Amino acid sequence: IDEVVVYDTTPAKIAGERIEDIRTNISIGKIDRVCFFSPSAVERFAEVFGDIGGKIRIAAIGSTTAQAAKQAGFDVDFISPRSGADDFARGLIEHIKNID
Repeated sequence: IDEVVVYDTTPAKIAGERIEDIRTNISIGKIDRVCFFSPSAVERFAEVFGDIGGKIRIAAIGSTTAQAAKQAGFDVDFISPRSGADDFARGLIEHIKNID
């Protein structure tokens, strides 16, 4: 049996000033929601921004990603039941329209 690595998840590198810019934009309400498409993205975001958990809403592409976000302490307010990008976008738009 041969093991074939199909992909490797590598954490994104973010410059310190960019991290502070994002933190500021979250704290002043300029960033309202973060969208996640994988549990590994949730993990990386939590590593960098975990202390802002209750200050921002989260949209997740499915239940596995949503569960990872909840476990990381984030407020998940939208979970797309379908995994396609178009379905995610349409669902999130409708969700946001219904909030207001």
